[in-house]
Amino acid sequence: MMEAMGYGFECLSVLESQLVTAPCFCFVNDTDVIEAGNTVHHSGEAICASMQDAATLLAGGIRATGGAINPKKSFWWLINFEWDSRTGKWKFCGKKAVAPNFELQIQGLSGATESLRCLEPDDLERTLGVMLAPLENLEAHKAQMVAKAKDWAEQLRPNLLQKYDVLPLIKLTIMKKLEYPMALTTLDAQQWTDIMSPVLQVCLPKAGVCRNFPWDVIFAPLSYQGLGLPHPFGCQVFKHLEMLL
Repeated sequence: MMEAMGYGFECLSVLESQLVTAPCFCFVNDTDVIEAGNTVHHSGEAICASMQDAATLLAGGIRATGGAINPKKSFWWLINFEWDSRTGKWKFCGKKAVAPNFELQIQGLSGATESLRCLEPDDLERTLGVMLAPLENLEAHKAQMVAKAKDWAEQLRPNLLQKYDVLPLIKLTIMKKLEYPMALTTLDAQQWTDIMSPVLQVCLPKAGVCRNFPWDVIFAPLSYQGLGLPHPFGCQVFKHLEMLL
């Protein structure tokens, strides 16, 4: 429906220079609708107008098949670039600077028209369990991951465990939770170290290891007398390579 009406975006893939077209991305009940200009001369204001038409069509199509969009769970970003002559780089230009008075509206659950939340390019929002933002925002992403690690560590702190169960527990629980978004994250090694710190501060003593044990040994393989814990930064690199290959 969206493609037939001409909505979506077109681009050349970076690695293979093949034409990629897509009106939206859907996974179960999560849908990301993308509306983009065909040339670099399309203004942000023009994209806002066509995005409103695309959103109206999508909401109408979903209602025609017995569904509806919940405005409280929906949001949107305006991605617009402008050249910064001072730095010699392209930079994001937020909605407030491009179309401050525009509001994207859809037909909600009750049938009434409601406005959707507009986020700035560096505002993180949860999508399929991953916190995403067009402008990345590594510090906010790191803070969210640290909160996950602290919550897990605090739940584990009062529990009694056998020493030989602690390290496998880290690998099979909190590490899996941290690995889930790694295909999309670009955190550096120090940031991942900060994320893992609350986990190791609680878990190392439970495993019979001094919490101040050198981290180089903690993340070293068993064949080199290490503890065999995978460093999340290395896991992130492998996730990126796996995705590209």
